[in-house]
Amino acid sequence: MPPLHPSHRLPLRSINNLRDLGGYPAADGKTVRRGLLYRSGHLGKVSRGDAAKLAALQLHTVIDFRSAEEKQRHPDRLPAGHAIRVLELPILDEGNAAMMQDMRRRYEQNDFDGLDTVAVMAHTYRQFPLDFHDAYRQFVQAVLEANGQPVLWHCTAGKDRAGFAAALLLRLLGAEYAVIEQDYLLSGKYIHPDRQLMVMILLTKGPRPVRLMRPLWQVRAAWLRGAFAAIDEHWGSFDTFTRQALGLSAEDVARLQELLLAG
Repeated sequence: MPPLHPSHRLPLRSINNLRDLGGYPAADGKTVRRGLLYRSGHLGKVSRGDAAKLAALQLHTVIDFRSAEEKQRHPDRLPAGHAIRVLELPILDEGNAAMMQDMRRRYEQNDFDGLDTVAVMAHTYRQFPLDFHDAYRQFVQAVLEANGQPVLWHCTAGKDRAGFAAALLLRLLGAEYAVIEQDYLLSGKYIHPDRQLMVMILLTKGPRPVRLMRPLWQVRAAWLRGAFAAIDEHWGSFDTFTRQALGLSAEDVARLQELLLAG
């Protein structure tokens, strides 16, 4: 298995933002087991060398949160002859397509008035638990069904949809919120705007749209807090959300912790 960096990042250059949740402190003084829970960006550009390293992770399940348009652009490249269970749980499928269409229109017409990408991202994070809790329920169920075998989940950049999935799972494992937020914000070290795209926009449209679009490549603590605030506002507590939206009993949560925690 590739060695872990102190930041939990695995050094596979062709897979963006690939990290192991192992080692984080969780419930009852225990820690998340290493080598079981991986989060990443898409797997559409996996090199031959990294494919061998990916195979060495012995993944039981890969969960893809991307929209149909994103998957068509960069289909996942999994190791040849793999027996990995692939679960597609599109989040923001229609919304993502609508946003990309709006961005293309704005770019073509040089119309960036009223574009507030910070507000768009803040709203998106609140949508995760409110509108897509069924996809996250299936995500957690898939982790349970893996029965302690390695699982990897990803979106495109591995910071928003996959980031909220990691946050949910860490909270179910009893991690303190500071730990959850720390893992979420680590994406900011590895996700950067597409330089070629930014230069092209700068040269053709000027600095304003570059500045407006930059938040789309960022992570902000306020966005994640907004997602958990939406849970409290709608369900009253995370425990109620766990039971009603994620469909998990106390026994299910205990089983998750038994499978995924050590110490």
